[in-house]
Amino acid sequence: MRRVAIVGLAPTTVHEAPWDDPEWEFWCLAWAITRRADRYFEPHSYWDTGGYYPNGETREAALEWLSELGASLYMAEKVPELPHSEALPWDDMAALTGKANGQREPYVESTIGAMLAMACLELDPGDKVGLWGVDLDVNGEYAFQRPNAEYYIGFLRGKGVSVFIPRKSALLSTAYPEHGRYGIEQ
Repeated sequence: MRRVAIVGLAPTTVHEAPWDDPEWEFWCLAWAITRRADRYFEPHSYWDTGGYYPNGETREAALEWLSELGASLYMAEKVPELPHSEALPWDDMAALTGKANGQREPYVESTIGAMLAMACLELDPGDKVGLWGVDLDVNGEYAFQRPNAEYYIGFLRGKGVSVFIPRKSALLSTAYPEHGRYGIEQ
């Protein structure tokens, strides 16, 4: 049984990830400093501007940062200067949504969405995914990123993969918690 921890940067739950449990694989953001990672993800085509990386905003600084990560790196495409980089399987991820209109672009709206799509492709019934540091509260870009992540959470659960979401996470929660269940007027 595989256990995959998908880790973001939300301070509400990132500290609760099972960092010291060797049974978990850690999939993390390439621009985040984490305690450990087995895979990093950087799906942005503009990675080489270095804007996310703590050590500068040049291609050379980004290459230096990414080359020192020490784990597999999943990117929009393989980068020759980064031998540990691999291209994300965009066509396989596109097939997950099964759109009837022939659209071949994957339904991926964030790096977390890319991680979850990879989990859908790789994990089997009985495996487990946990999301820590992932809230995607519905402000700004999270308004379209959150439903994407929630789609893949449902996909994984439908496939028989157990998905853990901490109570403090905004994922799969009502927009109006003060009212309780939908349809109840307060």
